[in-house]
Amino acid sequence: MDTPTISPAAMEALTKLSDKPRQTIDPTVYRELKAHGFVMAGAEDAHITQRGKTFWLRAMGKEPA
Repeated sequence: MDTPTISPAAMEALTKLSDKPRQTIDPTVYRELKAHGFVMAGAEDAHITQRGKTFWLRAMGKEPA
């Protein structure tokens, strides 16, 4: 699987959601993350998916459990 490249704003949103789900994020950023399967539930109540969490952990230099 190829690792996607996401914008800095999208990475910032993933960081926000990894700490606390059910956050409001920018709709444009939500669409970008949704295209990769990294979020669900909508821009007003975004949740990070397991795929998104795994991507974020690897981007942070950590190995998923």
